[in-house]
Amino acid sequence: MKQKRSITLLLAVLFILMLFSGCSLKPNVMIVDGTNIKEGTFAYYYSYCYYNYYDTYGDSGVSYYTLMSVSQHVLVNRLFKEYGLKLSDEDLEEVENMRASQIETLGGQTGYVAFLRTFNLNDSEYRDILEISPKYRILRDYLFGEGGPYEATEDDLRQLYYEQYARVLFIYISTQDIETVEDREAKYALAEEAHARAVAGEDFSQLILEYGEDETQAADPYSGAYVQMGTLSDTDLEEMLFALDNYEISEIETTADGYYIYQRLPFDEDFLDSIFEDDADVFSDYLDELLYYYLVDQMSDFEYEYYDRFYEIDFTKGVSYWSYLAQDTSSAGVLAG
Repeated sequence: MKQKRSITLLLAVLFILMLFSGCSLKPNVMIVDGTNIKEGTFAYYYSYCYYNYYDTYGDSGVSYYTLMSVSQHVLVNRLFKEYGLKLSDEDLEEVENMRASQIETLGGQTGYVAFLRTFNLNDSEYRDILEISPKYRILRDYLFGEGGPYEATEDDLRQLYYEQYARVLFIYISTQDIETVEDREAKYALAEEAHARAVAGEDFSQLILEYGEDETQAADPYSGAYVQMGTLSDTDLEEMLFALDNYEISEIETTADGYYIYQRLPFDEDFLDSIFEDDADVFSDYLDELLYYYLVDQMSDFEYEYYDRFYEIDFTKGVSYWSYLAQDTSSAGVLAG
């Protein structure tokens, strides 16, 4: 009996050691552009994407975001090695802090071991996932930071704002409560009158106060609103607004709820300055976006293969953990979003 108990204890110790070593309990599940992906790595990313995207996008969305995440995982590691980049002591400390935070969230080492076992991860593989976050940042700064091969500057971002946003004022004359043709024609006559005066060069802001029925414009007929390219459902209207020159007046735009007359204004430099002053991360977010699309472009040529056992595994088994892990989302690594 004593010998049997000793063997059982030995097997338990060996099992724990396997979880914390580089030895996986089961083989790979797929190949991403020549790189084998183990079950634990795929299961981790899949469960994260399922937790965050299933309700909105369903199974197909979860599959897409998981494949993007796993592909980024592969490519970031590949480029990091290709460019000879290294994690600093501070980066390694960041990874260790993320890991320690997760262990605490999971209730200690026992909960952490159960977490690893659920995904069929080992400690080494989990650390590799956590390292993606600082590696992503280092790779971003190497490629797009000062002196990098694709160096981006604050001036580049400012130029992007000029190209992606149109600042406009508008006169709105409502037809929502109009019941007769005569009343509608009278409203259109007002729009024509306002339009003629605007084209003749009268102060557009004063015309807003005289003719306009939009409360927001009436409250501030000078600042204008910023329209971001690609955000309007009416693509013809968006195309027209971005085609206007500064201070140019549009034609009368007829809609179901009334008539609109637009004037485009120059971009307000003070407004742009305020963006950079109020959001300290705006430039680093821009660099993140540049790297994301750089990676997506390279991943477009990736080839994928699946082992038979991929189709035998329930990758949703770790989803329940994310309700706990959501307390510390920094440890999720870099995931497609």
